[in-house]
Amino acid sequence: ANALPLKDAFVVIFFLSMGMLFDVVSIYNYFYVFIAILMIILLVKPLTAYLIARGLNYPVDTALIIAVA
Repeated sequence: ANALPLKDAFVVIFFLSMGMLFDVVSIYNYFYVFIAILMIILLVKPLTAYLIARGLNYPVDTALIIAVA
């Protein structure tokens, strides 16, 4: 219990260092790749989850919740 604040501090340091490694110029240099990956994440993944849920005979409202989640 006493080590929990220290653990939280190390988690913050880890994610802060990962964010500092990100190069924003790479989005500009690979803009079309960035857009393609974004479309896969935002469109293809939910559509696939919806189709799988419907294929397993879940109701439409449950399949939509699964797709959005």
